[in-house]
Amino acid sequence: MNSTASFVKRIRFWWLVFGILRIGQVSAQGEGDIPFGSWRVHLPYADCKHLAETRERILAASENGLFSVGKADGEIRRLSAVDGFSDVGIAYMDYQPDADVLIIGYRNGNIDLVKEDNRIINLPDVLKSSLQGDKAIRHVHFRGNEAIISTGLGILVLDISKEIFTDSYTSIGPGGSTVAVSATAVVNDTLYAAVSGAIICAPYDGTRNLSDYNNWKQVRSGVTCKNMVNWNNTLVCDLNKVMKQYNKGSWTDYYDGKQDSIANVGIYYGKLFVFAVGRIIKDDGSAKSLITVNLINRGIVDREGYVWFVLNTYGLIKKINGNEVSFYPNGPAFKQSYQMASVGRSLYVTGGGTTNTYGNAFNNNGYAIFHENRWINRGANPITDGLYDWTVAYAEPETKRVFIGTHSFGMVFFSGTEPRLRIDSSNSTLRKFAGTIWTRVTGMATDRNGNLWVSNFGSATGLNVLLKTGGWKSYSLLNNNVGQMVIDDYGHKWMLAYNNSGTGPNGPVGLMVYDDNETPDVLSDDRQRFLNNQADNGGLPSSEVSCIATDRYGYIWVGTDQGLAVFTRPDQVFPNNKPVNAERFVIVEGGTTGYLLGTQVINCITVDGGGRKWVGTNNGAYLVAENGLKVLRHFTKDNSPLLSNEIQSIGIMEETGEVFFGSSEGISSWRGDATPAKEVHGKVKVFPNPVKPGFEGSVMIQGLPDDAEVKITDINGNLVYETRANGGTATWNCRKLNGERPASGIYLIFSINRDGSDSYMSKLVFIR
Repeated sequence: MNSTASFVKRIRFWWLVFGILRIGQVSAQGEGDIPFGSWRVHLPYADCKHLAETRERILAASENGLFSVGKADGEIRRLSAVDGFSDVGIAYMDYQPDADVLIIGYRNGNIDLVKEDNRIINLPDVLKSSLQGDKAIRHVHFRGNEAIISTGLGILVLDISKEIFTDSYTSIGPGGSTVAVSATAVVNDTLYAAVSGAIICAPYDGTRNLSDYNNWKQVRSGVTCKNMVNWNNTLVCDLNKVMKQYNKGSWTDYYDGKQDSIANVGIYYGKLFVFAVGRIIKDDGSAKSLITVNLINRGIVDREGYVWFVLNTYGLIKKINGNEVSFYPNGPAFKQSYQMASVGRSLYVTGGGTTNTYGNAFNNNGYAIFHENRWINRGANPITDGLYDWTVAYAEPETKRVFIGTHSFGMVFFSGTEPRLRIDSSNSTLRKFAGTIWTRVTGMATDRNGNLWVSNFGSATGLNVLLKTGGWKSYSLLNNNVGQMVIDDYGHKWMLAYNNSGTGPNGPVGLMVYDDNETPDVLSDDRQRFLNNQADNGGLPSSEVSCIATDRYGYIWVGTDQGLAVFTRPDQVFPNNKPVNAERFVIVEGGTTGYLLGTQVINCITVDGGGRKWVGTNNGAYLVAENGLKVLRHFTKDNSPLLSNEIQSIGIMEETGEVFFGSSEGISSWRGDATPAKEVHGKVKVFPNPVKPGFEGSVMIQGLPDDAEVKITDINGNLVYETRANGGTATWNCRKLNGERPASGIYLIFSINRDGSDSYMSKLVFIR
């Protein structure tokens, strides 16, 4: 009898005789969950700076987020690299209605064209240019099939239909120097450009070489101009915040000469609009009228005549019959993330940080919680009011209690998504940093006895413990400037150590290890040791230690600015005089033998439910096999929707296995294939179910025992596929073992835990 038949026969036998095989009602995919292998982006959308119209939608952009709103129905859609956009950090966007083309320019000089068939054409010429300096796209002036683009390095001319640049004028400043251009306009075959402190012009009729600065002349000096348009064959622009009109060599006030904070100027469907703080001037060619608004970042008028504008914290606003309606997608209130922690279907993200020398950054971002596929941002609350530099996010594995620490005034205990208690020097043994008002909480970990240990950076007692039985204890360390903490299988507390003494350079210096011998009340048997990059006393690749993690083997993984190191025998760290060195795993990758991840800067390490390590670097995110001997995945900005290659934090949604990557430009997430598991089956979910025609993803089976053996058979017991779970999750690629797609029908999913004491059977409907 083959192994598959034996496996299935064993399960059916247990089911019939002992009744231990559980058959569950298959749960549907949770609302808002994404399939395995899919991406989504999580960005702040409320602080919008730019907007543009297309035929059916209005687009709005915050610092890094982009979304659209349906003009007819108000439907909101997020837009990102997942949809094919090439970058983040939009600096300008505008729409050419005749060609039905949207131009999006980014801060780094990258350009996307969105065409009428929703194709996104990337034009990276400016981004990849060898010219040094500010490459940001600042303005676009449309002239027929041309887009005249203002940048920090001069002017580009783009042929919209051919999608190629036909000219560039980058040496038009005094003596042929490079100057930044804020805006352009063509009036009567003359190209006007706003540069630093002046407006210059040149003939734009094909008779002159505009790359030669000698063909440009100055028409106004000593002015600042950010907006200009061709209005009825005259130049209208803002000069030192006053709207002026230039015609036949003469400058006049465009309207009453009042100095305004002007957001932008544009011509929309035959009318000129000036968007300024407090008012919008509308000019139909025969008369001017006012539309009242309050603050405004930028505005447009759509084809139907509705005014849309963007504003800090209010997103995209539509003015309807004197009322203002706000639109923006749900998202975190900030782009940067310091740490992440998860419980169930909630992910807690801190948005604060510290200075490079571990001082206060006075960052007021707070925290955000991704709960049931919706972001909940910090609101007004007496428990959290006045706290800043939110840094540490920690969830206890067993109790599911959540604590968030700050670099300012202690830490906060959360019940679900609600803050319940502030813990600081007034109600615990946490103490202030010497000579300051700050109570800095920098690390947390729970031991196997249920005691919560807390790093209290810079106090006289850098290590504290909240006992499971109640009450606090504190301990003085060889170095009380300690940060992130993990606890190994032997009860040793491993903490990042820093120098902040005022002597020598401030920053990371190694690791502190503390052993209380699991007797928190007895100090006489305690031991501690400082480890760094010295031989036989840590042997780390560098003393610049950035992060630490412990895995299912009990290994201690340490990230430094010179790569990864692993303590595979943490039990041997004591006694203090015993030589102990971290190891560097050697792997073969691409035919080359070298250290795992080489000498890359390591920013964070997170262990998934399958024991694999997600490592955040300045070169993207790596998934390392459980044994550390193979790189399984490497995500970068170029091969995934990561928003930046600088990965600062990584969190994993406990229940779903979705991996969140906190980069320097914002958070992206990828639905992974590993979740935490126990020794027996939990609430098993199989999704999608049914599998519908055209589905090209993978079926996920969650709630399995750790490392469960999984076999999929047809209704007659013939083996279709077999695998093992990563932690509590297994995936099926909807292919048979020979790579062919199976026939439509009902399939059985059998799973069994490692010792055979617990098993499960599910049904899956597959429609080819």
